[in-house]
Amino acid sequence: MHQQEPDSIEWERMTHSFTRNEYKVRGKQRTVIWNNEFYLYYSHESVFVGDGRSWSEKTLNGLPATVNVTSLIRHLDVLYMVTEDGDVYTSQDALNWSRSDLSGNVIYLIAGFPDRLAGIRSGQDGNYFAVTSDYTTWDDEGDTYKVDKEFPLDRISSVYSTNAINQSKLFIMGENINANDTISYTWFSDDGYKWGGIILSLQRKGLVRSWRI
Repeated sequence: MHQQEPDSIEWERMTHSFTRNEYKVRGKQRTVIWNNEFYLYYSHESVFVGDGRSWSEKTLNGLPATVNVTSLIRHLDVLYMVTEDGDVYTSQDALNWSRSDLSGNVIYLIAGFPDRLAGIRSGQDGNYFAVTSDYTTWDDEGDTYKVDKEFPLDRISSVYSTNAINQSKLFIMGENINANDTISYTWFSDDGYKWGGIILSLQRKGLVRSWRI
């Protein structure tokens, strides 16, 4: 076990706030690393590109005004975003975007496995988990795998991990559905269809009364 002394961590200011006049970034935003640079998306028209110290604004092409920039994910050197009306847009250069064949009834793209991409689609009986392995069509199974009411639908971050005995899982966290709930849930899956919530499962079994962050 190792304890880090907080005062020994040195921080250096890289840039001024993006809400300052020279940047005028407002509202939702999401950043991805592309070609060893940071791409900060905040609208359907422009993106800030930089190394953390200096930034330049570049024009985006092909994105509709209804795109949700916080849905941005990178998978196998392709960028993805979802619109409010269920369409998916992709880019292979981070600037020029086009509508994907995956479009239609898409609520959110969760994250990627090495060989497939997991998402959430809407059906007649609610939202369900879906997976694509060819990145043009959904290999979904109707509405078989329903989305838990606590599962996040925005601002998802993920990590794919393989343990010592070669078991792999995708772990994610996202924005809490209940804005007044301070409990953080970690979700995991090994196929994109079936998801478990670590803290959620413990609570339902009565093992954890509350976990506040």
